[in-house]
Amino acid sequence: MPDSPDFDDTITISGEPIELYKILKLAGVATGGEGKMLIAEGCVALNAQLETRKRKKVYGGDTVQFGEELWLIALAEGAPRAERADEDNSPAPQPKQHIPRKKTRPKLS
Repeated sequence: MPDSPDFDDTITISGEPIELYKILKLAGVATGGEGKMLIAEGCVALNAQLETRKRKKVYGGDTVQFGEELWLIALAEGAPRAERADEDNSPAPQPKQHIPRKKTRPKLS
């Protein structure tokens, strides 16, 4: 059995889901705007996968890593558990069809 990761801290949230940038704010490592920038630059991992979506939903039991710090996200006792949205299985947008235009020539009188 693999060793469990050593968490630097547990961040308790009062409701789920919570947006990823808000976790950095709760941890005290960045303001909201700085957190969004750090995420967009690819400096944050959610559940061991690099995440660049600032408003990615985070749930109790998820892990967030920034630099050398690793946090476990815990839902406060008594808080209702939300169903995890299956964001990754949404259908991919279909490409627009190219409809060629008829070329028109100017009429000569």
